[in-house]
Amino acid sequence: MVDGELEGGNGATGEKPAWLAQLPADLKDNPSFTSYKTIGDLAKDHLALGDKAKEIDGLKEKLENYIPKLAEDSTDEEKNLYYSALGRPEKPDKYEFEGDNLDPKTVDWARDTFFKAGLNNDQAKAIAGSWNGFMKQMIDAEAESRGKEREAAETKLKSELGEKYNESIEMVKRVWKKLTDDDFDKFVDETKIGNDPRLIRFMIKVSKTVGEDKSPSPSPSLQTEKSPGLVYDKSPELFK
Repeated sequence: MVDGELEGGNGATGEKPAWLAQLPADLKDNPSFTSYKTIGDLAKDHLALGDKAKEIDGLKEKLENYIPKLAEDSTDEEKNLYYSALGRPEKPDKYEFEGDNLDPKTVDWARDTFFKAGLNNDQAKAIAGSWNGFMKQMIDAEAESRGKEREAAETKLKSELGEKYNESIEMVKRVWKKLTDDDFDKFVDETKIGNDPRLIRFMIKVSKTVGEDKSPSPSPSLQTEKSPGLVYDKSPELFK
């Protein structure tokens, strides 16, 4: 007989393991113990169960921070709880955006949209920053494109008008200032037709008709004997 491990039990004959005699009377017939032939078997199983318990504790800790997938038929209350668990602010106005001179209407739209989508503040900042960068690229590209269009239009008109170019542009500017208003200027700016040589040619014809008798060069240094200024319909031969 070895201390702590009584031999003599015979599972094949239906006899209880001898080591059970060491247990209190109320535990000797407990199925949790009678299945072990020796105390050593019980000890090994106990250690294995201890390791399993540690694994379970680890899983429990992970599950405490686990956010389940939102079901398609979730109620509004369930959605709010889910989005709050993801870090969504309590209200749309809690979102914080970086940047100066932000358009209030755009900010309100973004806050409401991000809140409905369940975004947390970090996600909202990332999207807003990316959008601002994209819009800046678009604006810069548009400005560059319009600059090239102006240069091309100016080059073409200079080639067509020759020495009459400066006087013609000055004439158009004066008439334009008299006839147009802010709404029309905005329309021309938005549609970019102001860079179209066809419009400028048309405005030159209009200016010849409704402008003053003579439009001097914008700068005295540009005036010459051959081109002292631009005379309108009274001397149409200058426009042949």
